[in-house]
Amino acid sequence: MFTPLLCIDSNLLTKFDPATSPFNLPPAQNINALVSAQTDAVIARATKAVLVERFQSVRELRQALYSTSRPGVNVPTPILALNLAALSVDLANAHFSNQDTFWVGELKIQNTGAGVLQAQLNSPETWLTVQPASVTCSAGAQTTVQFFVQRGQLPDVDHLLARVKIISNGGSFDFPVAVQGFRAPLLDVSERVLKFSKANAAQIRWFEIRNRGGRVLQGTLTTERSWLILVPTSFQGDATRVTVTLDSYLLPQTASDIRGEVLVSSNGGVQIVQVIVEH
Repeated sequence: MFTPLLCIDSNLLTKFDPATSPFNLPPAQNINALVSAQTDAVIARATKAVLVERFQSVRELRQALYSTSRPGVNVPTPILALNLAALSVDLANAHFSNQDTFWVGELKIQNTGAGVLQAQLNSPETWLTVQPASVTCSAGAQTTVQFFVQRGQLPDVDHLLARVKIISNGGSFDFPVAVQGFRAPLLDVSERVLKFSKANAAQIRWFEIRNRGGRVLQGTLTTERSWLILVPTSFQGDATRVTVTLDSYLLPQTASDIRGEVLVSSNGGVQIVQVIVEH
């Protein structure tokens, strides 16, 4: 059965602590003469000890408040309605294409009552954003809100749940948004071996760092060889082009091939790119 949270707090109206006699409150007018008979009646019904004697829905409670608070005046009452009870998304096969913001779904908000519905939407989680964050609907109209995931804000867990708070003058809801399938970042490189020649003074090679996973990939590049210049030395994203420049003037003098390594370290693993300078 429906036990409403009163829009008018009887404790604020009467200063009477309901905990002293739960579901057996004295008439509000007996304590505060400024409380109207209509409001007194609404409080009395909402706090009945027998469940079936209380208001059975938010709509019924709102109608009682509005219809009795101003006798003889028909007050338009907006009513919030959603086309979904919850949103659940599996992104295991999604391709992010270096996107920091990723669309995961939408919700339609409708005003099934009268008057104008005004609603605010708030996500308690930094990884989920709602657009727009506020909506206005005339009677019978509806509007669409979009949900987006911020990949850089994702926690390192497999299943995510956010309860978006929808607060309006026609009712309020906690709307669950569940997201799963965001795989951990997975490091990959386009080249495993880079070859140079001693014959040329300055040479440039390149390779690409790729993310084969879901969450944002980030890391660093290092080498112990002074004759190798790396640009950039850090990266973040799904695809980063790395240039490797050979400074032949710093090469050791030897008649054999010279070898080195570029170490790529990241939150999605480690890869080594071999560097060979052929004699």
